[in-house]
Amino acid sequence: MSCYNLEISSQKNQKVIIMLKEKDKNLSIRIYRYCIYYIRVHGFYISYPARESISEYTYIINSTLEKCDGIRLSDGSIISNDAFIDKMIQHARAMVSISDKDFEWLENSDRACMYMWIVIRNGFPDKEQNNRPTYESLYLSENPFSHQNRLDAIRNFYDRIEMSPSSKINSLEMSKATWIRKSNEPSYFKKLDKKNEELCQWAWQYLSEKLKERTEKCGWSYINTSAGRLSPMSDHEKYLSIYGVLDTWGDSSEFKELLLLKMNKTMSQKRYRSSMVEKKIITTTLRSDTRNKLDAIATKRGIRVSEVLEWLICNEYEQQNKREK
Repeated sequence: MSCYNLEISSQKNQKVIIMLKEKDKNLSIRIYRYCIYYIRVHGFYISYPARESISEYTYIINSTLEKCDGIRLSDGSIISNDAFIDKMIQHARAMVSISDKDFEWLENSDRACMYMWIVIRNGFPDKEQNNRPTYESLYLSENPFSHQNRLDAIRNFYDRIEMSPSSKINSLEMSKATWIRKSNEPSYFKKLDKKNEELCQWAWQYLSEKLKERTEKCGWSYINTSAGRLSPMSDHEKYLSIYGVLDTWGDSSEFKELLLLKMNKTMSQKRYRSSMVEKKIITTTLRSDTRNKLDAIATKRGIRVSEVLEWLICNEYEQQNKREK
Protein backbone atom coordinates (compact mmCIF):
# COMPACT_ATOMS: atom_id res chain seq x y z
CA MET A 1 0.00 0.00 0.00
CA SER A 2 1.39 3.39 -0.97
CA CYS A 3 0.05 6.46 0.82
CA TYR A 4 1.92 9.78 0.40
CA ASN A 5 -0.28 12.22 2.41
CA LEU A 6 -0.98 14.39 -0.63
CA GLU A 7 -4.49 15.78 -0.95
CA ILE A 8 -6.50 15.00 -4.04
CA SER A 9 -8.42 17.92 -5.49
CA SER A 10 -11.99 18.83 -4.54
CA GLN A 11 -12.94 17.75 -8.04
CA LYS A 12 -11.87 14.21 -7.17
CA ASN A 13 -13.87 14.38 -3.94
CA GLN A 14 -16.89 15.45 -5.93
CA LYS A 15 -16.39 12.47 -8.21
CA VAL A 16 -16.89 10.10 -5.28
CA ILE A 17 -20.19 11.78 -4.46
CA ILE A 18 -21.50 11.79 -8.03
CA MET A 19 -20.49 8.25 -8.91
CA LEU A 20 -21.84 6.69 -5.74
CA LYS A 21 -25.27 8.29 -5.91
CA GLU A 22 -28.04 5.94 -7.02
CA LYS A 23 -31.72 6.59 -7.61
CA ASP A 24 -32.74 3.93 -5.12
CA LYS A 25 -31.77 4.97 -1.59
CA ASN A 26 -31.58 1.43 -0.16
CA LEU A 27 -29.36 0.24 -2.98
CA SER A 28 -27.25 3.34 -2.53
CA ILE A 29 -26.56 2.49 1.11
CA ARG A 30 -25.62 -1.08 0.16
CA ILE A 31 -23.19 0.21 -2.47
CA TYR A 32 -21.65 2.54 0.09
CA ARG A 33 -21.26 -0.35 2.53
CA TYR A 34 -19.49 -2.36 -0.14
CA CYS A 35 -17.17 0.56 -0.96
CA ILE A 36 -16.08 0.73 2.68
CA TYR A 37 -15.44 -3.03 2.57
CA TYR A 38 -13.50 -2.65 -0.73
CA ILE A 39 -11.31 0.08 0.76
CA ARG A 40 -10.64 -2.03 3.87
CA VAL A 41 -9.48 -5.08 1.92
CA HIS A 42 -7.01 -2.81 0.12
CA GLY A 43 -5.23 -2.10 3.38
CA PHE A 44 -6.92 1.03 4.69
CA TYR A 45 -8.05 1.29 8.30
CA ILE A 46 -11.60 2.61 7.87
CA SER A 47 -14.71 2.11 9.97
CA TYR A 48 -18.40 2.10 9.13
CA PRO A 49 -20.40 5.18 10.20
CA ALA A 50 -22.43 4.97 13.40
CA ARG A 51 -25.37 6.52 11.57
CA GLU A 52 -25.98 5.19 8.06
CA SER A 53 -26.56 7.99 5.57
CA ILE A 54 -25.19 8.95 2.17
CA SER A 55 -23.52 12.06 3.60
CA GLU A 56 -21.79 10.06 6.37
CA TYR A 57 -20.48 7.42 3.97
CA THR A 58 -19.32 10.09 1.51
CA TYR A 59 -17.44 11.94 4.24
CA ILE A 60 -15.65 8.80 5.47
CA ILE A 61 -14.65 7.69 1.96
CA ASN A 62 -13.47 11.16 0.92
CA SER A 63 -11.51 11.81 4.13
CA THR A 64 -9.74 8.45 3.71
CA LEU A 65 -8.83 8.71 0.03
CA GLU A 66 -7.86 12.39 0.07
CA LYS A 67 -4.79 11.50 2.17
CA CYS A 68 -3.32 9.37 -0.61
CA ASP A 69 -1.90 10.06 -4.03
CA GLY A 70 -1.66 6.60 -5.47
CA ILE A 71 -2.83 3.22 -4.26
CA ARG A 72 -0.93 -0.05 -4.53
CA LEU A 73 -3.02 -3.04 -5.62
CA SER A 74 -2.49 -6.69 -4.72
CA ASP A 75 -0.55 -7.28 -7.97
CA GLY A 76 1.97 -4.59 -6.98
CA SER A 77 0.83 -1.96 -9.45
CA ILE A 78 0.08 1.59 -8.31
CA ILE A 79 -2.98 3.40 -9.64
CA SER A 80 -4.28 6.92 -9.16
CA ASN A 81 -7.14 7.80 -6.82
CA ASP A 82 -9.40 8.41 -9.81
CA ALA A 83 -8.63 4.97 -11.23
CA PHE A 84 -9.14 3.37 -7.81
CA ILE A 85 -12.53 5.08 -7.42
CA ASP A 86 -13.60 3.93 -10.90
CA LYS A 87 -12.49 0.38 -10.11
CA MET A 88 -14.25 0.46 -6.72
CA ILE A 89 -17.55 1.68 -8.18
CA GLN A 90 -17.44 -0.84 -11.03
CA HIS A 91 -16.79 -3.66 -8.57
CA ALA A 92 -19.49 -2.46 -6.16
CA ARG A 93 -22.15 -2.32 -8.85
CA ALA A 94 -21.22 -5.80 -10.05
CA MET A 95 -21.25 -7.28 -6.55
CA VAL A 96 -24.42 -5.61 -5.25
CA SER A 97 -26.48 -7.58 -7.74
CA ILE A 98 -29.42 -8.88 -5.66
CA SER A 99 -32.37 -6.54 -5.28
CA ASP A 100 -33.87 -5.69 -1.89
CA LYS A 101 -37.04 -7.45 -3.02
CA ASP A 102 -35.19 -10.78 -2.93
CA PHE A 103 -34.60 -10.26 0.80
CA GLU A 104 -38.23 -9.42 1.68
CA TRP A 105 -39.02 -12.92 2.98
CA LEU A 106 -36.26 -12.39 5.55
CA GLU A 107 -37.31 -8.85 6.40
CA ASN A 108 -40.87 -9.98 7.10
CA SER A 109 -39.93 -12.86 9.43
CA ASP A 110 -37.42 -12.60 12.27
CA ARG A 111 -37.38 -16.40 12.58
CA ALA A 112 -36.58 -16.84 8.86
CA CYS A 113 -33.87 -14.20 9.20
CA MET A 114 -32.30 -16.05 12.14
CA TYR A 115 -32.41 -19.28 10.13
CA MET A 116 -30.71 -17.64 7.13
CA TRP A 117 -28.05 -15.97 9.25
CA ILE A 118 -27.05 -19.30 10.80
CA VAL A 119 -26.92 -20.85 7.31
CA ILE A 120 -24.46 -18.26 5.98
CA ARG A 121 -22.52 -18.11 9.25
CA ASN A 122 -21.75 -21.83 9.30
CA GLY A 123 -21.86 -22.68 5.59
CA PHE A 124 -19.97 -21.62 2.44
CA PRO A 125 -16.57 -23.17 3.35
CA ASP A 126 -13.53 -21.28 2.03
CA LYS A 127 -11.07 -23.79 0.53
CA GLU A 128 -8.24 -21.25 0.71
CA GLN A 129 -8.81 -20.89 4.48
CA ASN A 130 -8.85 -24.59 5.46
CA ASN A 131 -12.60 -24.75 4.80
CA ARG A 132 -13.40 -22.14 7.44
CA PRO A 133 -16.73 -20.40 6.86
CA THR A 134 -16.38 -17.62 4.28
CA TYR A 135 -18.41 -15.40 6.62
CA GLU A 136 -15.38 -15.01 8.88
CA SER A 137 -13.28 -13.29 6.21
CA LEU A 138 -15.86 -10.71 5.07
CA TYR A 139 -15.69 -8.23 7.99
CA LEU A 140 -19.20 -9.11 9.17
CA SER A 141 -20.69 -8.98 12.66
CA GLU A 142 -19.79 -12.12 14.61
CA ASN A 143 -22.90 -11.96 16.77
CA PRO A 144 -25.70 -9.69 15.48
CA PHE A 145 -27.90 -8.70 18.41
CA SER A 146 -31.17 -7.86 16.62
CA HIS A 147 -33.34 -8.72 13.63
CA GLN A 148 -32.13 -5.64 11.72
CA ASN A 149 -28.46 -6.45 12.43
CA ARG A 150 -28.91 -9.98 11.10
CA LEU A 151 -30.73 -8.70 8.01
CA ASP A 152 -27.88 -6.25 7.31
CA ALA A 153 -25.31 -9.02 7.81
CA ILE A 154 -27.11 -11.27 5.31
CA ARG A 155 -27.34 -8.50 2.70
CA ASN A 156 -23.68 -7.61 3.22
CA PHE A 157 -22.67 -11.27 2.97
CA TYR A 158 -24.29 -11.67 -0.45
CA ASP A 159 -22.92 -8.31 -1.58
CA ARG A 160 -19.35 -9.26 -0.63
CA ILE A 161 -19.01 -12.97 -1.38
CA GLU A 162 -17.23 -13.76 -4.66
CA MET A 163 -20.03 -15.45 -6.60
CA SER A 164 -21.74 -14.72 -9.89
CA PRO A 165 -25.07 -12.84 -9.66
CA SER A 166 -26.97 -15.93 -10.82
CA SER A 167 -25.24 -18.13 -8.21
CA LYS A 168 -26.12 -15.65 -5.47
CA ILE A 169 -29.77 -15.60 -6.47
CA ASN A 170 -29.88 -19.41 -6.77
CA SER A 171 -28.34 -19.77 -3.31
CA LEU A 172 -30.90 -17.41 -1.79
CA GLU A 173 -33.81 -19.07 -3.60
CA MET A 174 -32.73 -22.56 -2.50
CA SER A 175 -32.54 -21.40 1.11
CA LYS A 176 -35.96 -19.77 0.77
CA ALA A 177 -37.47 -23.01 -0.57
CA THR A 178 -35.94 -24.99 2.30
CA TRP A 179 -37.28 -22.46 4.79
CA ILE A 180 -40.82 -22.59 3.37
CA ARG A 181 -40.79 -26.37 3.75
CA LYS A 182 -39.52 -26.14 7.32
CA SER A 183 -41.98 -23.41 8.33
CA ASN A 184 -44.88 -25.62 7.23
CA GLU A 185 -43.78 -28.50 9.45
CA PRO A 186 -45.42 -29.03 12.88
CA SER A 187 -44.12 -26.78 15.64
CA TYR A 188 -41.31 -28.16 17.80
CA PHE A 189 -43.07 -27.07 20.98
CA LYS A 190 -46.63 -27.00 22.26
CA LYS A 191 -46.05 -24.74 25.24
CA LEU A 192 -43.17 -22.35 24.35
CA ASP A 193 -44.51 -18.80 24.43
CA LYS A 194 -42.08 -16.03 23.44
CA LYS A 195 -43.76 -13.77 26.00
CA ASN A 196 -42.99 -16.21 28.81
CA GLU A 197 -39.67 -14.93 30.14
CA GLU A 198 -38.97 -17.80 32.53
CA LEU A 199 -39.75 -20.51 29.98
CA CYS A 200 -37.63 -18.93 27.21
CA GLN A 201 -34.65 -18.60 29.54
CA TRP A 202 -34.98 -22.19 30.72
CA ALA A 203 -35.45 -23.59 27.20
CA TRP A 204 -32.37 -21.83 25.80
CA GLN A 205 -30.19 -22.87 28.74
CA TYR A 206 -31.41 -26.47 28.58
CA LEU A 207 -30.95 -26.74 24.80
CA SER A 208 -27.47 -25.18 24.77
CA GLU A 209 -26.27 -27.29 27.72
CA LYS A 210 -27.49 -30.55 26.15
CA LEU A 211 -25.88 -29.69 22.81
CA LYS A 212 -22.63 -28.78 24.54
CA GLU A 213 -22.61 -32.12 26.37
CA ARG A 214 -23.24 -33.98 23.11
CA THR A 215 -20.58 -32.16 21.07
CA GLU A 216 -17.94 -32.64 23.77
CA LYS A 217 -18.86 -36.32 24.03
CA CYS A 218 -18.40 -36.68 20.26
CA GLY A 219 -15.07 -34.81 20.38
CA TRP A 220 -16.35 -31.76 18.49
CA SER A 221 -15.88 -28.10 19.29
CA TYR A 222 -19.07 -26.61 20.75
CA ILE A 223 -17.95 -23.06 19.92
CA ASN A 224 -18.09 -23.93 16.20
CA THR A 225 -21.70 -25.14 16.35
CA SER A 226 -24.82 -23.09 15.67
CA ALA A 227 -25.65 -22.88 19.38
CA GLY A 228 -22.06 -22.14 20.34
CA ARG A 229 -21.93 -19.12 18.04
CA LEU A 230 -25.07 -17.57 19.50
CA SER A 231 -25.08 -15.34 22.60
CA PRO A 232 -28.67 -14.12 22.94
CA MET A 233 -29.26 -11.50 25.64
CA SER A 234 -32.98 -10.73 25.60
CA ASP A 235 -35.77 -13.27 26.06
CA HIS A 236 -36.97 -12.70 22.50
CA GLU A 237 -33.46 -13.32 21.15
CA LYS A 238 -33.30 -16.55 23.18
CA TYR A 239 -36.64 -17.59 21.70
CA LEU A 240 -35.34 -16.94 18.16
CA SER A 241 -32.05 -18.70 18.92
CA ILE A 242 -33.87 -21.84 20.08
CA TYR A 243 -35.80 -22.03 16.81
CA GLY A 244 -32.74 -21.03 14.78
CA VAL A 245 -30.71 -23.95 16.14
CA LEU A 246 -33.55 -26.42 15.59
CA ASP A 247 -34.43 -25.06 12.13
CA THR A 248 -30.85 -25.53 10.92
CA TRP A 249 -30.34 -28.88 12.63
CA GLY A 250 -30.95 -30.77 9.42
CA ASP A 251 -32.86 -34.00 9.15
CA SER A 252 -34.50 -35.55 12.18
CA SER A 253 -32.39 -37.73 14.44
CA GLU A 254 -33.03 -39.92 17.46
CA PHE A 255 -31.12 -37.47 19.68
CA LYS A 256 -33.15 -34.50 18.42
CA GLU A 257 -36.47 -36.30 18.85
CA LEU A 258 -35.60 -37.40 22.39
CA LEU A 259 -34.40 -33.91 23.27
CA LEU A 260 -37.64 -32.30 22.05
CA LEU A 261 -39.70 -34.93 23.87
CA LYS A 262 -37.96 -34.13 27.18
CA MET A 263 -38.21 -30.38 26.61
CA ASN A 264 -41.93 -30.52 25.83
CA LYS A 265 -42.60 -32.69 28.88
CA THR A 266 -40.67 -30.37 31.19
CA MET A 267 -42.33 -27.28 29.71
CA SER A 268 -45.79 -28.72 30.34
CA GLN A 269 -44.84 -29.44 33.95
CA LYS A 270 -43.40 -25.95 34.43
CA ARG A 271 -46.49 -24.26 32.99
CA TYR A 272 -48.78 -26.40 35.14
CA ARG A 273 -46.84 -25.62 38.33
CA SER A 274 -46.81 -21.93 37.43
CA SER A 275 -50.57 -21.89 36.85
CA MET A 276 -51.20 -23.64 40.16
CA VAL A 277 -49.15 -21.04 42.05
CA GLU A 278 -51.51 -18.33 40.78
CA LYS A 279 -54.62 -20.22 41.94
CA LYS A 280 -56.13 -20.90 45.35
CA ILE A 281 -58.19 -23.95 46.18
CA ILE A 282 -61.62 -23.24 47.70
CA THR A 283 -64.16 -25.73 49.05
CA THR A 284 -67.87 -24.98 48.82
CA THR A 285 -71.21 -26.81 48.91
CA LEU A 286 -73.88 -26.41 46.21
CA ARG A 287 -77.40 -27.74 45.94
CA SER A 288 -77.72 -30.62 43.52
CA ASP A 289 -79.79 -28.65 40.98
CA THR A 290 -77.33 -25.71 41.13
CA ARG A 291 -74.43 -28.05 40.43
CA ASN A 292 -76.35 -29.51 37.47
CA LYS A 293 -76.89 -26.01 36.07
CA LEU A 294 -73.18 -25.23 36.54
CA ASP A 295 -72.24 -28.42 34.68
CA ALA A 296 -74.67 -27.53 31.87
CA ILE A 297 -73.12 -24.06 31.43
CA ALA A 298 -69.62 -25.56 31.35
CA THR A 299 -70.67 -28.16 28.75
CA LYS A 300 -72.38 -25.61 26.53
CA ARG A 301 -69.40 -23.23 26.60
CA GLY A 302 -66.83 -26.03 26.30
CA ILE A 303 -64.90 -24.96 29.39
CA ARG A 304 -64.16 -26.33 32.86
CA VAL A 305 -66.47 -25.77 35.84
CA SER A 306 -63.73 -23.74 37.58
CA GLU A 307 -63.55 -21.44 34.54
CA VAL A 308 -67.34 -20.94 34.63
CA LEU A 309 -67.12 -19.91 38.28
CA GLU A 310 -64.27 -17.47 37.54
CA TRP A 311 -66.25 -15.97 34.65
CA LEU A 312 -69.42 -15.56 36.76
CA ILE A 313 -67.54 -14.00 39.66
CA CYS A 314 -65.55 -11.58 37.47
CA ASN A 315 -68.67 -10.60 35.52
CA GLU A 316 -70.67 -9.91 38.70
CA TYR A 317 -67.74 -7.98 40.19
CA GLU A 318 -67.54 -5.70 37.14
CA GLN A 319 -71.31 -5.13 37.13
CA GLN A 320 -71.26 -4.30 40.84
CA ASN A 321 -68.49 -1.73 40.34
CA LYS A 322 -70.45 -0.09 37.52
CA ARG A 323 -73.55 0.21 39.70
CA GLU A 324 -71.57 1.81 42.53
CA LYS A 325 -70.09 4.52 40.28
